[in-house]
Amino acid sequence: MEDGKPGFDTSFNTLQGNQEIPVLNSEKTHPSVDSTVPETIQQLLAIQERQPSSFAPVVSMEIESGKVKELLEHIMLLSTSPWEDQQIALALISRLEALHQAVVHDLHGNPEASHQLITRWSVDADRLMHARNMLGNVDLG
Repeated sequence: MEDGKPGFDTSFNTLQGNQEIPVLNSEKTHPSVDSTVPETIQQLLAIQERQPSSFAPVVSMEIESGKVKELLEHIMLLSTSPWEDQQIALALISRLEALHQAVVHDLHGNPEASHQLITRWSVDADRLMHARNMLGNVDLG
């Protein structure tokens, strides 16, 4: 390796061999990243093993909207595959992303729109895009 550290590529943070190596380069970690992020692949695997393994929601929430409650009850009654569940989730995230992009577009055309408001909607649109991309890259097969 160029930096002299065996098993760690600082430019791409890739695994080089079967050894315990850092997953994140602390210099490239975004300030918003929680400090509980695992430092090694082995720690990440240990955390994932402790996660619930059922398809039940990890976080229970109070649902106030009748439409949402009805839709979720209907989804639970369907016999969908994990791939179909992924497609449903992608469609919902895409719908939210499109709404945010439309609002950002409208705010850019409004001279009275505050920079802070445009920034908040833009950041959320970006988060939704990343969520959609990450979910779309989940290999279910």
